[in-house]
Amino acid sequence: MTFPELKVSMVAAVLVAACTSAGVLQAQDVRVELGNQPRLNNPALAGAPPVATASLPPLATTEANSEFGQQVLISREATWHPWYVQVEAQGYYTDNAALAPREVDDFFLQYGVTASYRNRIHGRWNFEATLQQEFIRYDKFDSLDFDIAKLRTGVSTKVGWLADATFLLRYKLNHLMEAGFGSEIMTSHSIAVGLIKSWRLQGGQRFYLGATSEPDVAATPDIALRHEHALVAGWSLPLTEKFTARVTGRAGYHVSPETGRDDWNYLALIGATYQITEWASVGASASMTWNQSNKQRFDYQNLLAGAFLGLEVRF
Repeated sequence: MTFPELKVSMVAAVLVAACTSAGVLQAQDVRVELGNQPRLNNPALAGAPPVATASLPPLATTEANSEFGQQVLISREATWHPWYVQVEAQGYYTDNAALAPREVDDFFLQYGVTASYRNRIHGRWNFEATLQQEFIRYDKFDSLDFDIAKLRTGVSTKVGWLADATFLLRYKLNHLMEAGFGSEIMTSHSIAVGLIKSWRLQGGQRFYLGATSEPDVAATPDIALRHEHALVAGWSLPLTEKFTARVTGRAGYHVSPETGRDDWNYLALIGATYQITEWASVGASASMTWNQSNKQRFDYQNLLAGAFLGLEVRF
C-alpha cells in the first residue's frame, strides 16, 4: 500500500520502561509481598529485607518501542509501509540492580523482537497493534533475569480544537515470566490514555509535553494491580542528517491499591541515536531515576548507562 499517509516516529525515550517500567515494578511488588523474592548472592545484602527485582533498561529510541509514555510525532510520507519488524540488543550498566535502598551494581543485556502494524482507519484516526518479546539477562545476579511479553493495541488522533495535540487510547497487556519462558511472575491488563503536544522549532528541533494515565483493570496475582499517572516532556535536536540527540524528563505517581503503596517517581534521560542505514541504527543513553514511596524499603535511586543496536524492516 502506497499513499501519502502518516509516519509514526517514536522519539524522546520517555517510557515506562526506562528504569521504572510499570510491569517490572509490579513484578517487584508481587515477589516481595508473596515472600518468594529471589535473593542476590552478595554479602552486602546479608540480613537485608527482601529487595525489589530487576529494573528494565530504557528501550532504544526507535519506532518499535511504542510504550505509551513515548512521544508520537506525525509527519507526511510519500510511501507508507504499515508493517514494521525490529530485532534489537541493548547493553547497560546499573548502579542499583535490585532497585533497593542498599545498592549493588551490575551489567545486563536486553534483547528481543518486535512486530507492529500501524495505519489510518478513518479521517484523522489511526490504528496500531504491537507485539513484543524481550529477554533481560544480568551478569552477576542471574536471579534477577526475566522474560516479558507485551501486547499493545489502540487508536490515536489529532485534536483540532486543542492545537492538533495527539490523543492516544491503548489496551496494554504485560506478561512477565521467569527466565527461559519459566513460571509466571505476573500478568496485567491496563487501559492507557493520554494527550501529547509537540512543537517544531528552528533547525529541525522538536519539543513535546504530555500527560498520561494508565490504570490497571485486572492483574494476576491481585497484589500486582497498579495505577500510574505521569507528566512527560522532551526535546530532540538533529545534529546531522543521521545523528539526533534527545533529552527527556518524566514525573510519575504510582498507586498499588492491594498493597497500600504510593510512589512518586522521577526520571531524567539524555541520549543520542545514529541512523547507520535505513534498516540499522545505534545509540547510547544515560538516565537517572529517583523513587520515593510511602513504604521506605521501596525508596531508591538508579543510574543507567549503555548502548543499543537495532535492525528493522518495513513493508
